[in-house]
Amino acid sequence: LLPCKEQSFDLVVVDEATHCRVDDAMSLMFRAKKILVVGDDKQPVLQKDSVIDDYLFKDHELDEHLRSTQARGFKGGGSHIFALVKAIKQASVLLDEHYRCPADIIEFSNKYVYDNELNVMQWSLPEHASAVSVDYSEQNVKSSKKATSGKFKGIETEMVDRYMDYVIKTIKSIEKSTGKKINIETDVALCYFLLKNEPYIKFIKDKHLRKLNRGEEILDGAGAALQGKERDYIFYLWDITRYNLSAFKQGDDATRRKGELNVLMSRPKKKAFHYLHRNFEQLEHGRTNISNFLWRAYIRQEDGKGQQASDNNVLNSSLLSSLLKLNLEKSGKRSIK
Repeated sequence: LLPCKEQSFDLVVVDEATHCRVDDAMSLMFRAKKILVVGDDKQPVLQKDSVIDDYLFKDHELDEHLRSTQARGFKGGGSHIFALVKAIKQASVLLDEHYRCPADIIEFSNKYVYDNELNVMQWSLPEHASAVSVDYSEQNVKSSKKATSGKFKGIETEMVDRYMDYVIKTIKSIEKSTGKKINIETDVALCYFLLKNEPYIKFIKDKHLRKLNRGEEILDGAGAALQGKERDYIFYLWDITRYNLSAFKQGDDATRRKGELNVLMSRPKKKAFHYLHRNFEQLEHGRTNISNFLWRAYIRQEDGKGQQASDNNVLNSSLLSSLLKLNLEKSGKRSIK
């Protein structure tokens, strides 16, 4: 719609540039004296073929031009404008100040995706509860059979039922401790990573929501948090077993899966709840980043509970000793040290 005049704008800014194909940006680059792109190629990026991009690289040797202008290792075909500009490397800056979610929630992404380059702007006092909670109550379940027939065949329906009960129980607990009602439709999401579970969860979630006497809908699905809607509380169902661990290994590769996992893990604004499969302890946790993170988070959580119990015992012992001394002094007897 704008006049087709070269360099008619001093500066053109492209936000979410990993979702803008090179051919879509051609008219912007033509009209711009300078172009600034903003984006995060560590999140899911565009995966669409770009006809004009291929044409420029193959027929007009754009790759040779980029190499002569300090671009290294840039591949044509289906690329986005962020990759193009990043490859040229004229000037760049990492926006590394993270303030969207608590430190222990962004810990996974910071370590495994951003190489610990993020400066986390939030902190918490030692007495504050962790923003990451790992529930491993499934380890007490001796057996959890899969449905052998019907439309839910192959799904551990009993485990999914327990997961949904955990969600409802936790929501009620948060409301009791805070004295505030949670808006189920805007503040909560359910994330699960095996699509086989999706039909069953969608079938039963209304029944569980009725236990709260409110909320007609709850955001759910493998890509629930990828819809660009952050949630205060996200409940993750990690149906990870030794048989499907390799599927979760995809989150470690430099592919779209890694970007999706990065987004999903950093979406909760207040607290992330992770529900583990009953055989999680038996896994080789080091085989994937996500299983390693979850297991370490669980161990830290349990160690913290043990330390708190120990501190309480010391406190109770000290209190008992003080009361005993006070009672003896009142009765005129010598105090005991």
